[in-house]
Amino acid sequence: MSEANSKTTNLTLDLEDGWVFTQLSGNNRNQPSNRGTDTGEWLPTKIPTGVHEELLKLSRIPDPFVGLNEHLVQWIGEETWAFQTKFTITAEMHALPNVDLVFDGLDTYATVELDGKKVLETNNMFVPYRVPIKDALSFSDAATEHSLLITFHPTFLKGRSLQRENADKTPAAIRGGGSTGGAGVMQGASNQIPGPNGELALWNGDASRLHVRKAQYHYGWDWGPVLMCVGPWKPIRLESYQLRIAEMRTEVDIPETLDNATVKVSAELAGASSKALTATLTLTEPVSKTETHSTVEIASGANSVQLEVQISDPKLWHPVGQGQQSLYTASLQIKDSNQELAKSEKRIGLRRVQIVRRGLKEQDGESFFFARVSAEVEANVKRLRHHPSIVIWAGNNEDYAVAEAIPLELDYSVEWPSVDFRKTSFPARYIYEVLLPEMITKHAPDMYYHRGSPYSGSGKRSDDKQYGDVHQWNVSRFSEGTDSF
Repeated sequence: MSEANSKTTNLTLDLEDGWVFTQLSGNNRNQPSNRGTDTGEWLPTKIPTGVHEELLKLSRIPDPFVGLNEHLVQWIGEETWAFQTKFTITAEMHALPNVDLVFDGLDTYATVELDGKKVLETNNMFVPYRVPIKDALSFSDAATEHSLLITFHPTFLKGRSLQRENADKTPAAIRGGGSTGGAGVMQGASNQIPGPNGELALWNGDASRLHVRKAQYHYGWDWGPVLMCVGPWKPIRLESYQLRIAEMRTEVDIPETLDNATVKVSAELAGASSKALTATLTLTEPVSKTETHSTVEIASGANSVQLEVQISDPKLWHPVGQGQQSLYTASLQIKDSNQELAKSEKRIGLRRVQIVRRGLKEQDGESFFFARVSAEVEANVKRLRHHPSIVIWAGNNEDYAVAEAIPLELDYSVEWPSVDFRKTSFPARYIYEVLLPEMITKHAPDMYYHRGSPYSGSGKRSDDKQYGDVHQWNVSRFSEGTDSF
């Protein structure tokens, strides 16, 4: 357990050790050299982890990265698994007004029970979940014991079910005789999309993956095996607090002269305070450790705060090979008159970014110099936006190329809202051209959004070599030399 200060206004219990896991279905097909657990058998573990990892450590399954062993372990992703632990909530944690269970990542469909009562159901591997449990706990001025059970349901089967349910919700398209593109073989035997069981078109993996928010490469890719991972893949903890910083956002403004910088911080607060507080922003220089401070008052009951600091001659962050990667520490501290209530820190780079477009030599068109970062919308934009190496968010990887290859309804001359993309045979276009740019504008407005990669814009196909960016598969497959770049 970590304690933020001596007056216990913020306590964290990391739930890393003391776990056990078991297989809840399919035990009857266990084999001596390829098995999970027997009925009622619980095996010790610690988290974060996954079922494949644990069974491999115990030599219960063959190494899926050797030969064709991946085919022998596909059953793991089709069964139900459970992870369980017990933990103690101390009297000090009970005394604080907020107690939350925090799950940084559960893969993927899971039911969480606290002391036998369901408190959470999950359906997204990439989203952290926070569950307030103060009201579910009986008041106590002494330590209490609790149990936590997480049941993981087979995502593969859930995806197949969703695929069937959604089969009639996407307008049909007929495959043409065009190229299948460079990324792989177009999946599915039917000439109509969706297929007879609701299959949508894709490169790599089972079509049902398109219906679930799980790492898509778990279904197999042209560079990796099919491994339907399952389990608590990120840390789990218990947080007890009076007040916490729920979100801390940093923005950097540097003029063309590069001789000064303004760092702005905005924060959202969770919890309650019946009196005025102070917020202090401290920016620490990476070499000399010189600190620059700014302090503002937070009115009683307010749940947000904004601060900024200005510095001269900033140590700039540069890409590798262009200079130093200097990282400042931005620290936000919330205090009342007597003590620290909450604190959050981020390491940030001070840099000025300009997206450059220039015509290709002796040709019409434009070429982007940066590309390819994909966001899991709000949760991951907030998680990643302070990293100085991210200068572009990209909406998808090769989906426009898939749509062109079938072909689906994709008229680049038509923009939202003149056509509702959700009612076409390419409904994902709504995500890339409406939903994601709106989220980037809201949560990272100082960063550039690119609809996809490859993507040409200007009404051109995604494989146009004069516009936008290109995926050069011929180089990776050795049919052309690197000078083709």
